[in-house]
Amino acid sequence: LFKSLMNPFWRPPNLVIHPNITYATSEELRDALDNSNQDFDQPRKLMLDVITSNKKSTKPRPVLIHVHGGAWRGGRKDIFYPYEKLLVSEDDWIIVNIGYRLAPKSAYPNHLIDVKRAIRWTRQNIASFGGDPDFIVFSGDSAGAHLAAMASLTANDPQYQPGFEQVDTSCRGVVSVNGVLDLTYSNMINYFSKQVAMLSDVNMDFLNKHSPTTVIQQTKDCVPYLVLAGQRDALVNSDVSVKFKKQFDEARHKNPCTLVLFPGGRHISYIAWSPRSLYAARIIQTWCRQLHNDELR
Repeated sequence: LFKSLMNPFWRPPNLVIHPNITYATSEELRDALDNSNQDFDQPRKLMLDVITSNKKSTKPRPVLIHVHGGAWRGGRKDIFYPYEKLLVSEDDWIIVNIGYRLAPKSAYPNHLIDVKRAIRWTRQNIASFGGDPDFIVFSGDSAGAHLAAMASLTANDPQYQPGFEQVDTSCRGVVSVNGVLDLTYSNMINYFSKQVAMLSDVNMDFLNKHSPTTVIQQTKDCVPYLVLAGQRDALVNSDVSVKFKKQFDEARHKNPCTLVLFPGGRHISYIAWSPRSLYAARIIQTWCRQLHNDELR
């Protein structure tokens, strides 16, 4: 098994991939075109992949929705992460890898709205793939972790659910991998304001409103979090995750935030197979497994 896992191209046997499923409504697709001067690449961003196994199961399978990273301006949904492979092959989870529109053509918070549209689709359709619509975990890496966290922290907020205000967009837990969980640190303020939100100037009120480290202090009954960070990450300092954990604990949420720091971990060391990424994958797998087991008790 270890030799298989160390092969970066290894995929679990009996894998079933349902690619490029459009999660937006026809009206949302038209709006995406109209707001981008008929850029037909924009509707193609509003797609997701469902990954499952062909094992027979009599019980609904737990679901993980993953939001890819890429600095809110790049990235793609097609990466099949090591921990996703473990969850599908060993724990019979269903993975939903989602795409979303990117800056500069689509300004934040459109990213967040798109993530919630994908959650809506999953809630309404995943049962037909054998998934449990009542047990959904969010995960994300880098900028995707920011979006996963914000989706959790703004669950059922009508401001970010235009046209589907009554849909339940909550989750059972969040996994952040090298996540950008604070928009107010020095090298993020200008970048996010002007290159992601496409604002003409810095707006600290806006940044605080969309910074998980700030929002977590104002949110009640937060779901459990697993936060992983590499201490040699040159793009997102691990202090960001440490600060999030501190703010989470100080808010006295009834659920825990588990922080795991990797002394030699770099920003994308979790993507390709390596001893470090396998270790991280096992941590995520164990945390997700325990979360689901607690639900079944």
